[in-house]
Amino acid sequence: MATETTFNPSALDLRTKVERERDEIRDAVCKEFLDSYTEHPSFSPNRHMEVIARRHELTTMGVKYMLQKKGIYKSNGNHPQIIISAAI
Repeated sequence: MATETTFNPSALDLRTKVERERDEIRDAVCKEFLDSYTEHPSFSPNRHMEVIARRHELTTMGVKYMLQKKGIYKSNGNHPQIIISAAI
């Protein structure tokens, strides 16, 4: 009797080592932003991004881009939105 194995494409990780490391950094930045923002919501989002950028040796715009790609931060001109319930 032959046993059938089912193909599960979500179980494959075809990313390179560099891609996995980059994704780990992005996840860490997003988690750190959410933690920081929930602890100190009175500070502007940009201030949180500046601190995180310095800590990870990134640019502020790079951190902002990561947050926007994950759906955590949306900038609507003068009224930025922080989506706390975003899944990471």
